[in-house]
Amino acid sequence: QNAAIQVSGDQSVDVLNTNSAEQIVTMQDLDAYIDEMAIGPVSLVPSSNNPDSPLAKLEVRQAISYAIDREKLVAARGFGILTPAYQFIPDTWGAHLPDSYNLSYNQEKAKELLAQAGYPDGLTTKLIAMPGMVDKDMVVAVQSMLQAVGINAELEFPDSGGYSNYRFNGWEGMLVQHT
Repeated sequence: QNAAIQVSGDQSVDVLNTNSAEQIVTMQDLDAYIDEMAIGPVSLVPSSNNPDSPLAKLEVRQAISYAIDREKLVAARGFGILTPAYQFIPDTWGAHLPDSYNLSYNQEKAKELLAQAGYPDGLTTKLIAMPGMVDKDMVVAVQSMLQAVGINAELEFPDSGGYSNYRFNGWEGMLVQHT
């Protein structure tokens, strides 16, 4: 792939998109033309449609948000390109909530919310990563951050067909997907 990126003319290759800031930096180092465009965040999409799921409780979903250290994730895997997202809606859009609505990293708050939701000893869930669009190393880091507040998250990295099956037929746990 690196050789194809470095050539011009008929042998050149177009890379339509990438989920990896590391890949972008590698291509920049090869003097490849990079057309950057900000896109939405990677989100955890809960299976909260099931009323018996812990994820159906607002406090659990908020605890998950407080458990994730976005600054640390971006510092480790952002390669100077990614920025932390604290809301689904970017601050450049009109529907962005005020900064007072900020579920920033706070492990103690996460533990408090889990206890309020009825899970003082934590809970078990699953993280199902979208193939090709989500940095696997970040998913592993999120698993560790959740574990630190008592949320045991099994990881699954399905192929495209397996992931589509979850999206269209339902899942338990959280989809980790580009939005």
